[in-house]
Amino acid sequence: MMIKSAYSYFLTCFLLLGWQLASAQLGVSDRIDKETDRAPSIAAMLKAADKAFSEGDYYTAMQYNYRIVQIDTLNEAALDGFGKSAVALSAFERADTAYRLMDERKFKGLDGLALLHWADVQFRLGQFENAKGTYNRFLAAPPAGTPQSAIEKAKENLKNADWAADIIYNEKSDLEAKYVDDANTVEWSEFSPLQWHDKLYYSSYSFPFKKDKQFPKRHLIKIMEGTQEGDSLLVKPTDFNEEDKHTAHITFNQAGDVMYYTICEYVATANIRCDLYMRKSTGIDTWGPAIKLPDNINNEEYSTTEPNVGHTPNNDREVLYFVSDRPDGLGKKDIWYSQILRDSFSAPVNLAAVNTKEDDVTPFYHTPSSTLYFSTTGRRTLGGFDIYSSKVVNNQWNEPSHAGLPYNSIANDVYYTMDDAEETIYFASNKRGSYNESEEACCYDLYRVGIIRPAITVDVHTKCLEEPVYGTKIRLTETTGNKNGPEQVQEVVAGSLVHFEMKLGKSYLLTATKEGYEPYSRKLENVSSSDTVRIDLLPAPVKLKLAVTVFDRDSTITSDPLYDITTILIDLGPSENSLKGQGTARTYTYTDNKTHEYDLLANHRYKVVVSLNCYDSDSSEINTLCLTTPQTLTKKFYLNHTLTNLNCYLPIKLYYDNDEPDKRTLATTTKQEYRLTYVNYIRRKQEFIKIFTEGMVGDELQQERDSMDVFFERDIRGGWNKLMSFSEILYDMMSRGDKIELTLKGYASPRAGSAYNLNLTSRRVSSVLNHFLIFDGGIYKKFVQSGQLVIKLEPNGEAKAPPGINDNVNDVRRSWYSVPASRERRLEIIGVQINANKKI
Repeated sequence: MMIKSAYSYFLTCFLLLGWQLASAQLGVSDRIDKETDRAPSIAAMLKAADKAFSEGDYYTAMQYNYRIVQIDTLNEAALDGFGKSAVALSAFERADTAYRLMDERKFKGLDGLALLHWADVQFRLGQFENAKGTYNRFLAAPPAGTPQSAIEKAKENLKNADWAADIIYNEKSDLEAKYVDDANTVEWSEFSPLQWHDKLYYSSYSFPFKKDKQFPKRHLIKIMEGTQEGDSLLVKPTDFNEEDKHTAHITFNQAGDVMYYTICEYVATANIRCDLYMRKSTGIDTWGPAIKLPDNINNEEYSTTEPNVGHTPNNDREVLYFVSDRPDGLGKKDIWYSQILRDSFSAPVNLAAVNTKEDDVTPFYHTPSSTLYFSTTGRRTLGGFDIYSSKVVNNQWNEPSHAGLPYNSIANDVYYTMDDAEETIYFASNKRGSYNESEEACCYDLYRVGIIRPAITVDVHTKCLEEPVYGTKIRLTETTGNKNGPEQVQEVVAGSLVHFEMKLGKSYLLTATKEGYEPYSRKLENVSSSDTVRIDLLPAPVKLKLAVTVFDRDSTITSDPLYDITTILIDLGPSENSLKGQGTARTYTYTDNKTHEYDLLANHRYKVVVSLNCYDSDSSEINTLCLTTPQTLTKKFYLNHTLTNLNCYLPIKLYYDNDEPDKRTLATTTKQEYRLTYVNYIRRKQEFIKIFTEGMVGDELQQERDSMDVFFERDIRGGWNKLMSFSEILYDMMSRGDKIELTLKGYASPRAGSAYNLNLTSRRVSSVLNHFLIFDGGIYKKFVQSGQLVIKLEPNGEAKAPPGINDNVNDVRRSWYSVPASRERRLEIIGVQINANKKI
């Protein structure tokens, strides 16, 4: 049985360049040319291409199909085979050409999924917008009989394209991935790096297979070791490489007295099968004979490869991680693990917590941080294999997280490892660069990233005095499980600036204690960068109350407090969190005019809001920070009276959809009345929420949904209700002979130019004027015509739009659908004058 091993994504470099070099040396003497000279039939070449593809010889399959296309450019089977072979070789630019030609000829491919394959190729080339368009075309009209799995894949990749584009174009990293210059070769793949003590081990696919019976001769993988001397890395093959087999993936146990590695051999032209071996130390840099691991680890029909030694949750015994395509896994290639029991191994267990239905490979367990790094094609990726990590938290593997830049790219990124000193991270990638000039089919190079060891600076003050608190006990404690001994604790008694050094990937608890102050603590999870923490120590809490009394500011008859007051007491939380503007609210309504008391918490900030019908409400902030003795705080509020019932409703804010009423016109008046624009707008509530929150998750999604819901229900619908009530009361006043002047002012968001917006706001003023002319069958029309009701029109355009409102017409989501932009599209009834211009 021929098995495609975990090496299949490294073989392509050899397959492509090997054939190219042979052709360059021997002219047109490769077997395809020979057969072409004998003029084989297209059917024969198609059969040969299919046979080569089934054997994993994708380059030969691609060449056969290419020759057929040269003869017959309308041969759908050859174009389809050329595209699929190129994809298998990671020759995505060639695959792009094949699928573009198929699309132009309206070919759907032998499996009917050519359009989906093309979208995948565009994604792998980093052409995310093109890929999205092609995915959408496929989803708009899937060919008959398309498997549901293909449709779901297209939907998922469509979402992934936005995610990948955002990381590639917007994510910034202070770290830089650099070539390991003396290790990488131009033509061949280097991968599987491991810095072990003073040596850099890695695998190189650059060694001729001297005894190979194939033509041209294939190459073998050998393990290399590099020693740093000055600025140079001196490299050489290790002395335990197999002469006529692949030798790769060296790793060591924690004690360093056992090495594990992979030995593989060809079982077909391009397929290899691998087994795991170990050697035991016999002295300094000397090792005993190769020992093949037992049959419960190796499987004669499947590959077992890519070993690494680490731990599992809640278990101090070392385990062997490895990759295999054996059955009973979750997908194609899975990560497995087995407990190391001296010279034997427990039954392998599938690491289901991280594996997917696709390929999951190259495990590396970082013991100090209890983190497993691996590469996968089964999760969101920037293209091909991406590096992920999963950390042990509470004895469980957490949800794997994407490693981001600079470790991942639109190419394959694999074999993440870290040196003993936690100063350098190594990985392999076939992305474009100085060694790998082409993305097509080649080649893996080694990269390294220098780690900046994180540190924390602690600055201790009192919140109220803004001065250091001397004599504070500051402690930094590791909370990550440490298998090598007790947790490390750093502690000082000081004030002001204190520096602690931390380790990458560790978690810590920072605490500060001082008599007479509240204790402080903060968790620092999975540390990845330096930080500065300011600790504001708060005095210990005391019993506090707030006494509130409310008066009429303009009263000349009595100075007694007002009746029927509603008080809202909003707890903004501890002082250091108060700027978030969120907190719990308590509402109290009293029918008497007494002074009322409310319990307060020390070291909190509060907002107090008092209100009374037909009075302007008032508010004030109360700060209980640094109050060290029990006491009652007093607060008096003086409210401004609104003299008529009409003014109880002002200002009335009426909101409009974008460019309404009457889109795309320079007219300054409209025949529409506000009721129609309101009804159409309020019906779009769910559409606004959907468009603005697209792509959001978690707390951000809920917060924006709530904000949009409040705007539509409280502001838009509330404005309409106030207008209707106002219109009813206004008629009563008109009927008794009052002469009334209303002032209407229109506003617009800054999406369009100022001149256009000025006309737009005039139309909005006009729509409300129309409301009064036709309200309740036109009851106000006679008052307007007689001059008893005067409506003053005051368009405003965008002149008074607050700064920061998005005016980018290309950013439709923020400039059209956001709440801040929507609030600017309004008309306000801002003033009422009754009889002889007396302003109310």
